[in-house]
Amino acid sequence: MKLKIADLSILHRVYLGFAVLIGVLIAGSLFNFASQNQLNSALASVTSRATPMVLLASKLEVSLLSTNKHLTDVLAEKRPTALEALTKELDESRAAFTQAMDSFKQESEKLPSLQQFVPALENAGMGYLRLCPNYVLHGASQRLMQAMGDISLSSIALQHPPPP
Repeated sequence: MKLKIADLSILHRVYLGFAVLIGVLIAGSLFNFASQNQLNSALASVTSRATPMVLLASKLEVSLLSTNKHLTDVLAEKRPTALEALTKELDESRAAFTQAMDSFKQESEKLPSLQQFVPALENAGMGYLRLCPNYVLHGASQRLMQAMGDISLSSIALQHPPPP
């Protein structure tokens, strides 16, 4: 004897309908769970590969911003006595940028898709560092600052002569 849906009572048909509905919900949940696990593992893989590069890029950016700040401080300084300390800080930040750039280049060798951007980044960063060479800051700029200080001191003396 075959059992047909038409032979079932209304109560059994409702039970069967809910059972099919629950089965479809469970199957959909299992499919969603499997897809979510695949997505999660792919995301973890990308994150583990990209995180070191993101950290190095951030370090590179911070060192370039620090170098820019120190360069601006040196160029805006009006006191020759403070220029030497500021120039030393600029040299240290330049060295930190160069080290960060070297670390970035080494790490980027592991990611071939990033290789095409490294030369342009290196040229831009190193070109910025070459804008104001050390000998200009240490020599001519210091002499210029000293001369400006002498001129401003002499103009103050001319405006306010010493009492007789």
